[in-house]
Amino acid sequence: MGIVSTVILQANESLSSAVFLMFTAFGVFLIVYGSLMGNRSDLDAYNRESLKDLSDERIAELSPDKQEQVRATKKSKGLYGGIMMIATAVGLLLLFVPAFHAQSFFWLAWPIGGILCGTIAAFRGETRR
Repeated sequence: MGIVSTVILQANESLSSAVFLMFTAFGVFLIVYGSLMGNRSDLDAYNRESLKDLSDERIAELSPDKQEQVRATKKSKGLYGGIMMIATAVGLLLLFVPAFHAQSFFWLAWPIGGILCGTIAAFRGETRR
């Protein structure tokens, strides 16, 4: 709708830009709203997320198969956190070290870190909803 309105209103550049951005904002709203409403009562995802914060005493009280699942969840949380910390360090180095001449590319560290985390999760068979 935004592209069609831009083509139709191309004679008035300001109006076509404003209408395009309005349709874009509405589309983003629908995507975010739909995602939030779809995940609001996903108890399996909530339970998986709550496993990450269990103490060692609480893990010992669980069944052996559940203990292994909790430890794997905690291990993956640490791995992904470490990857994003490295991405942050690389991004800050690119931003603040003038010898690299890469100040305009510092922001690329975080998307690359996110893609790396997603790739590792896919290879490990971890799924998220």
